[in-house]
Amino acid sequence: MFLLIGVLLFVFAQHSPLLMPGERPDRILPLFLVREMPVGLAGLLLASIVAVAMSNASGSLNSLAASSVLDFSRLRGRTADPAQFLRLSRGMTLFWGMVLMGFGLVKWGPLLEAGLTVASLPFGSLLGLFLLGTLDRGANARGALAGMIVGLAAILCVFRFTNVAFTWYVMIGAIVTFVVGWMVSRISRR
Repeated sequence: MFLLIGVLLFVFAQHSPLLMPGERPDRILPLFLVREMPVGLAGLLLASIVAVAMSNASGSLNSLAASSVLDFSRLRGRTADPAQFLRLSRGMTLFWGMVLMGFGLVKWGPLLEAGLTVASLPFGSLLGLFLLGTLDRGANARGALAGMIVGLAAILCVFRFTNVAFTWYVMIGAIVTFVVGWMVSRISRR
């Protein structure tokens, strides 16, 4: 859908320029909504964009909190009553919300590059975790968790302290996660 909107905006901009020379291209859709669309349709499209963003944020926060609570409670080997799980999951939702808000406060640059950069930060660790579980029959939960944490830390360090392009983050994160997960699984099995 977004690609179709982008193509249609490109075609429209060929006949009626939306931006002045030197303006940021991230402003094309908002300017089109304000200048060219009828009032009711612009409001409907804006409301749908906000609804999609809210549902994505809600789903992300819920998934992060649920996986954090369940994985860490299983790693510790204890089960809790539902009321304790509810309190813990609310706290984890707040924690992950603050983390994601912190990401939102960082100046990322152009929108497409920012989106791909943010997406590539965790995807390397996720790919490494998938490969670890698929290719290594001796992998265990401690190794997977250690690999994931070290992989994410490595990518965040690469992102913060080097000039490596974001296109390499997935490969670096996958390799670090797989290698650390493999090593910790071997050490913790003994």
